[in-house]
Amino acid sequence: MLGQTSGFNQEARDRDLAFTQKEEPATMPRVKQLIIITEHSPWCTIVTNENGVTMGDICTQVYREYTNTITSPELTSLPARVQEQIKRISAHNLMTAQGGWQGGYYPATPVSVDQLKRYDWLRERVFFEGLRKDDAYTVSRLGYSAPNIFVMDLSN
Repeated sequence: MLGQTSGFNQEARDRDLAFTQKEEPATMPRVKQLIIITEHSPWCTIVTNENGVTMGDICTQVYREYTNTITSPELTSLPARVQEQIKRISAHNLMTAQGGWQGGYYPATPVSVDQLKRYDWLRERVFFEGLRKDDAYTVSRLGYSAPNIFVMDLSN
């Protein structure tokens, strides 16, 4: 996860689409706070801006939240199989970030818990698709619903 705010360009795959709407309001009417949840992780991302939350604010805060490390209790709350998947994707991400070779077979590099990032938890779902309202899911997850709570959809 590089934190790039750009879009996929189907017509020119060698170039991403520029994100020119960073300063646009995220909602109409503007709100000072948004709460973002996803079906793929246990965390809530709270985005605030006294002048009204913008699209750039959302991208910046989601990046900040998901580059935090996973705590040991968070990791152990998952089944062992999912823990191993997260560790494998983390090892891959670390090797890629360090400029390692990305093809073929290579032995797994041991990853300590303090190296696991929240984006590793998402495994392959690291592309932002959009935000949507889903009051039923919000209530089942948080116990309440509010107009400023959105569900983030991700894809691979």
